[in-house]
Amino acid sequence: MIKVILDTNIVISGYIWGGTPGKVLAKWSSKEFSLVISPKIVEEYAECMERICTRYKQPFPQDFLSIINLYSISVPDMPLPKQVCEDPDDDKFLAAALTSNAKVLVTGDKLLLKVKDFSDCKIITAAEFLKSFF
Repeated sequence: MIKVILDTNIVISGYIWGGTPGKVLAKWSSKEFSLVISPKIVEEYAECMERICTRYKQPFPQDFLSIINLYSISVPDMPLPKQVCEDPDDDKFLAAALTSNAKVLVTGDKLLLKVKDFSDCKIITAAEFLKSFF
């Protein structure tokens, strides 16, 4: 089964608004790919989810984050030898891809998309992911 990293914007958008990112989450929920996480990635998911839920007066989905933790492949946080992405906060996704040998990183982040490929990992949008793999 293919290992995939989902950037925070995909997880948050998919959970709250659905759309194409929601279709990606549905593929994961149907066990059509393995989601790879790390402690720093999960921390960012939770922090951003809390901010968005507060802004839109939505309840915080603790159950959803627990499901992510329970049904994903967790890898340790490992620093990259040098910064790769223009935004150093995005390097945690690349580090998880490297550590896990993930083949795809799905994102809507323009700075991550500029990287395109990292090691053996393709960096693509949600629409590209659905078109290429399903």
